[in-house]
Amino acid sequence: REDIIGKSDIDFHSPEMAAKFVADEQRVLQSGQSLLNEENHFVLPGTGKDIWHLISRVPWRDSQGEIIGFIGINRDITEREVVEQKLHESEKRFRLTLEAAQIGIWDWDVKNDQWYASPLYYTMLGYEPKNELGSRDEWIDRVHPDDRDLVNGKIQAVLSQHLNEYQYEARIRHRDGTYRWQHVMGFGTERDAEGKVGRMLGIRMDITGRKHAEDELRASEERFSKAFRLSPIGTAIFRAADGRFVDVNDIFAKLTGFTPEEIIGHTAIELNLYADFEERASIIRTLQERGSLEPFEFQTRNKSGQIGVGLSATTEIDLNGEKHYLSLVLDITERKRAEKERREHLWLLESMDQINKAIQGTNDLEQ
Repeated sequence: REDIIGKSDIDFHSPEMAAKFVADEQRVLQSGQSLLNEENHFVLPGTGKDIWHLISRVPWRDSQGEIIGFIGINRDITEREVVEQKLHESEKRFRLTLEAAQIGIWDWDVKNDQWYASPLYYTMLGYEPKNELGSRDEWIDRVHPDDRDLVNGKIQAVLSQHLNEYQYEARIRHRDGTYRWQHVMGFGTERDAEGKVGRMLGIRMDITGRKHAEDELRASEERFSKAFRLSPIGTAIFRAADGRFVDVNDIFAKLTGFTPEEIIGHTAIELNLYADFEERASIIRTLQERGSLEPFEFQTRNKSGQIGVGLSATTEIDLNGEKHYLSLVLDITERKRAEKERREHLWLLESMDQINKAIQGTNDLEQ
């Protein structure tokens, strides 16, 4: 107290803040009007510390009602301001996160049927944002007719069956008239004594891009599946990790003499499909080094033990995040046999021609 009595504002504050406080005090003294709960921020001299005070000044009157001074009340609210600033920053980061992720939020007071949504909830579908209460029914009407029963059913399940949350994917109409896929999650946060939901909070995310990607992937998988099944060339998929077949088409099964069910889950070694296992080991090493193999010939063995010749090409593919190999196999046994017979036939013709020439030469010498 001794450090304060007899001193003025200039002894405790910067010249700018001291001048402001003196002006405020003079206004109270001259007008007779109180100055209540004014927030003031200043830097504490000598420390550089930010300080917030809630200041009130009330005229002090004598027995005749004359103003003879003022009563000042300073309340240090620095801690409260620091907390509020941190809360504000946290809310700002949360809002920016929601905006970056394109997530709209909504709040439904079920008891009073009052519904509010964030501005992004509107703008992400092209509508003008509202700062006041919105219409929940308006948004229900924007749900695609084929999805409306699903949406209402999910909501009613929380309202009537004491569930805590729900979620669904549905199409909601954009302002331009198109429908966009949305993922919605709702949570019951307050219940009365009877267990009825009094308030619900939720979020909505646009998943149109994901849905289109899923549709494209599904269509691509269907095209691949049809090409795989209908290919006139034997086709097989096996895991890189252990060599086990995960799928084969009917042509591949026919080449081996096994059924698809007998092949899937087994390896080429277990089924004894290679006639020369040293050749197979070399093929696997090259495949692991390069990730693919251009067309090459190899000796095959089918279920009955018959040896043949195959022409194969193999490439690496990814299935559900795991490395596999896609292999195409063509049976060229008959072609190789025909080539061999053709070579033998040509050799025989060449040999006969040489013999004829030799005989002709002998005859010419005798003559």
